Amino acid sequence: MMISESKILFNNFQILIYKQPTIIYNCRTLVYDCRTQVYDCRTLVYDCRTLIYNCCTLVYECHTLVYDCLTLVYYCRTLVYDCRTLVYDCRTLVYDCRTLIYNCCTLVYNCCTLVYNCRTL
Repeated sequence: MMISESKILFNNFQILIYKQPTIIYNCRTLVYDCRTQVYDCRTLVYDCRTLIYNCCTLVYECHTLVYDCLTLVYYCRTLVYDCRTLVYDCRTLVYDCRTLIYNCCTLVYNCCTLVYNCRTL
């Protein structure tokens, strides 16, 4: 399976975008199938079905974009979200990687070491 890669500028950051035709994102029914990528709704860490966050509008357009948390992904200074409240802002320490407000390290990605360090951004 081929994954295409492209780059865009977003809020003055270069963002890598991965497009993978086989992954299923259906925002109209708010269902993810992320068995081959980053998010897995079956774990209920990010559950589009219950609108923990709005996958269509809040963070990214899930019909076309697939994010690889191991290589680029979210910058605390510009993109904010939280599984519980739809707001995640490292500047206010709403989300503290040291305390694991939600289980990002084992189910989705290691926010402290692989993606960003919330204590310094």
